[in-house]
Amino acid sequence: MKIMPVSEWEKNAPIDPPTETVMKIIDRVKKSGDKALREYAAEWDGGAPERWVLPIGGAAEAWEKTTESVQNAMRVAAAQLEAWSRACLPKAPARLTHGDVKLRQDIRPVASAAVYVPGGRYPLVSSALMGLIPAQVAGVPRRVLMTPAKGGKVNAEILAAAHLGGATEIWAVGGAHGIAAAALGVDGLDPVDLIVGPGNAYVSEAKRQLQGVVAIDMVAGPSELLVIADKGTNLEYLAWDLLAQAEHGPDSESVVFSEDQSVLVALSKKLDSLVREWNNDVGEQAVTQVCGAYGSFSDLSAAANRMAPEHLHVTTTDLKPWESVLTNYGSLFLGDLTAVALGDYASGGNHVLPTSRGGRFRGGLSVEDFMVRRTVQAYDPENDLSVMEAAAELARVEGLYAHEKSLQVRLQTRK
Repeated sequence: MKIMPVSEWEKNAPIDPPTETVMKIIDRVKKSGDKALREYAAEWDGGAPERWVLPIGGAAEAWEKTTESVQNAMRVAAAQLEAWSRACLPKAPARLTHGDVKLRQDIRPVASAAVYVPGGRYPLVSSALMGLIPAQVAGVPRRVLMTPAKGGKVNAEILAAAHLGGATEIWAVGGAHGIAAAALGVDGLDPVDLIVGPGNAYVSEAKRQLQGVVAIDMVAGPSELLVIADKGTNLEYLAWDLLAQAEHGPDSESVVFSEDQSVLVALSKKLDSLVREWNNDVGEQAVTQVCGAYGSFSDLSAAANRMAPEHLHVTTTDLKPWESVLTNYGSLFLGDLTAVALGDYASGGNHVLPTSRGGRFRGGLSVEDFMVRRTVQAYDPENDLSVMEAAAELARVEGLYAHEKSLQVRLQTRK
């Protein structure tokens, strides 16, 4: 574990995305469709499934075969997600009559959404619930779960989660080629309006390149954790949080801030001790990924806001001073017991969160991401024509003759 003044600490530089490779994948799917999907599935997933769209009844069968303990855990997580999603539903649409113009919002769900669920080294069963539950609460009628079929088969627990989460379609395809299929459509796979969910660098880059053809939630990079600690922090809790973060991969970033350098020294010793007990390659890698930085309250809080981490965990004895100044993050975790892993699975908050400083301008996936706000307008003046007269004058200033004329002819009929 590296320890340094916060003035010397810098956030990891963004990893260059596989732009050209993904561009070629998208183009190949666009031109070759099903043939391209099968070639990529054979290359990356060990073979293509018999069919891309799985029978929805297979998810119900997978649910019935799932152990009772896993079913109960999924039910708890789903109930938490549903409760929070319902609490976040938009309230009554805005309405206004001003200057004889009637305005109102029309808030509706998108017609279709695909929830991407990674199925590689760690099949992220929880990601199925994180995407499907808010989509269902939002009222999205067509809810597609898409996940790679490793060796031609989809993970059974992911299928079970698809059943509980209310998927209406299940696609056995993943990767950048799967994202391209969801955005563009391929024989047997109708395109969707929105794609959400986490993925590797290729999946994220495909979402970025296809944004505009299809809506996306966000472009996420490697996972991030910033913890703010003091002498009251439980170091064993914290050390395991850091090791858990490392399980996401060698590119994940784990940082600990403290006003007291001795806390970081003690944490480093605790990490070394736990890694020896664990005797796991992930743990050994984790120690090299963790960075500790010390400094004043103002310097640390400013650095935290610049980082805008995916996960920001405050474990200090007094939480309020930090909570009052921290503004940029994907999700904020307060207190020793509020483990980041709790949010990963069952707190009700969503674990699909912005990375790479994205916490400056958006939060995690929400029921509102599945909904569209549109404006309905109606103009029926009785005597005051000032709004239309103002519009005509602005059109004249811009030199748009037909715009101005379309307004003037109406004004003439009302005078």
